[in-house]
Amino acid sequence: MRYLTFDIECCDGQHICEFGYVLTNERFEILEKEVVLIDPDKPFNLGRRPSDIKLFYDERTYYDSQRFPYHYEHIKKLLCEKDQIVLGHAVSNDARFIRTACKRYDLPPIDFTFFDNQRAFAAYTNANDRLSLEKVSASLGVETPTILHRSDEDALLTLLSVEKMCEKNNVDVAGLRELFPTAMGYSFNFEIRYLGTSFADIFEAVSKDPSAVTDKQKRYCVRKFSYKVKPTGNIVPSTLNGKKVWFGATFEKNRVKDALVLIQLLSDRGCRYNSRLSKGDYLVVTHEEKEGKWAKRVREASGCEVIVFDELYSLIGLSEEEIAALPLPTFGNNKS
Repeated sequence: MRYLTFDIECCDGQHICEFGYVLTNERFEILEKEVVLIDPDKPFNLGRRPSDIKLFYDERTYYDSQRFPYHYEHIKKLLCEKDQIVLGHAVSNDARFIRTACKRYDLPPIDFTFFDNQRAFAAYTNANDRLSLEKVSASLGVETPTILHRSDEDALLTLLSVEKMCEKNNVDVAGLRELFPTAMGYSFNFEIRYLGTSFADIFEAVSKDPSAVTDKQKRYCVRKFSYKVKPTGNIVPSTLNGKKVWFGATFEKNRVKDALVLIQLLSDRGCRYNSRLSKGDYLVVTHEEKEGKWAKRVREASGCEVIVFDELYSLIGLSEEEIAALPLPTFGNNKS
């Protein structure tokens, strides 16, 4: 797992002229730090008051740089890398800047999930106000760098603030996401949203990008859906009719979309999914889990049959590839 913290500067509050980032490992050790200068192809309009933004570089330096399409693939690769958590401050603003640039140059959307330091701090302090990066960092006791409004330095300040939040809560970034799940958000197909707390909000986020959802929310989504799910039509005759099934410990977390699809397929075959360990007919696990002590203890305690997922697919009558190709099930307009 790695962390990518990014920040964007604009020439006029809309059009990108800088993309700065800091890339670290899980120990917050810096692997890369860079500022990407971009020709905004628009006039600079940063205001006339002394308190207005003053960018680090002069206008000529930006205009001498390449325009956004030249940097598109580089920025997309940075934001969309797997096994990564994207961090930022007031990220919805930066996501809008990227959306504006992509639409302006007729480029595909850059879809990514993020954790917003500003929202996490507001939840941490029970504050209604959305504070600036400088105020958040000062409140946390983080030393502010002398260079402000240079995007890589602002990204670094955000990173240091997140690190301090982790220290104060005695968690890593993944744990911080669990503590403040509404600081999670996603930009998907030009739609930018923060994660809500309702089942419908979480289900929608899973449908777009499961990495936008915490492990706790994934478990909640699976359990809630297992209570709500109904057959899509007449019950399919199957050896699963009337049976009870539950999945092993890691499947709901690592393959939540597949879990939801399988729960729908089980319901279509008159089979009930148990979201908690209890007496039932089948415990479905990975090959590694089947060989472990946990599955054996569950089998002895519940009297269920322990099978692997390949065997479940055979009972359903579909291959793993066919199941993976199925769309996420729907459940109407339930907003609870």
